[in-house]
Amino acid sequence: MKSTQSIIIFKSVAALLAGLALIFGGWLAGPAYADEFEVPCSGLNSDLHLAGNIRRANNNPGLDTIILSASCTYVIFKSYNDTNALSGLPTITDDLIIKGNGAIIERATVPNTPGFACWRVKPA
Repeated sequence: MKSTQSIIIFKSVAALLAGLALIFGGWLAGPAYADEFEVPCSGLNSDLHLAGNIRRANNNPGLDTIILSASCTYVIFKSYNDTNALSGLPTITDDLIIKGNGAIIERATVPNTPGFACWRVKPA
């Protein structure tokens, strides 16, 4: 009878340790990169691709990475008013890394382009 009780206790302790490893394992592993988004260099539509990928990253919990095309120039023609503050791109609301690869992001210089900042990051 004593050996049966020892086996039951051993199985219970093993199950408890396995459960704790699952619960706390994520904390020990460090931050996870949720996803990477590549932004194509497509001339006049490049700012739309960049804005769309910022929105995708905002809606995807975790630390995302946006990768700009090498040596591309992203020209912003309009402003977003998504938080009562004008910026050329959607407000960044989640953790985000942007890999520039030598790309340029600039405000358009054509007449009647509204004034705005290129970036806005939501305060913590």
